[in-house]
Amino acid sequence: MDTKQIVYEHYKIYIDDPKIEFDKLSQSELLTLKYLIDTNKVKYTSDMSSNLLFFIGSHYLMAKQYGLMKNYYILAIQQNNSNAMYFLGVHYHHVEKNSELMKLYHTMAIQENNSHAM
Repeated sequence: MDTKQIVYEHYKIYIDDPKIEFDKLSQSELLTLKYLIDTNKVKYTSDMSSNLLFFIGSHYLMAKQYGLMKNYYILAIQQNNSNAMYFLGVHYHHVEKNSELMKLYHTMAIQENNSHAM
């Protein structure tokens, strides 16, 4: 199986949604995600795209490593990634039960026209 297919299979719960831009990941970003899937480790670099940061955060969400998930979602949010805003809001609603932060992140996602948050 090639790298793109391996990464797709790992993230298919997220990438079946057309708003989540799996096809815009570069080959090097796919390799970063493949390494993360294999080792559960990744080294942050300041040139990571918001889309890559979102997928890294989602990996940690699935692994229930919520501290790392929040770190990567916040980095993606700093680049206006509305999917990270929405998913962080969902986390605060269902896991941490913090309605104020849930409202904050869902409002941010709505302002970025994220249809899931509307």
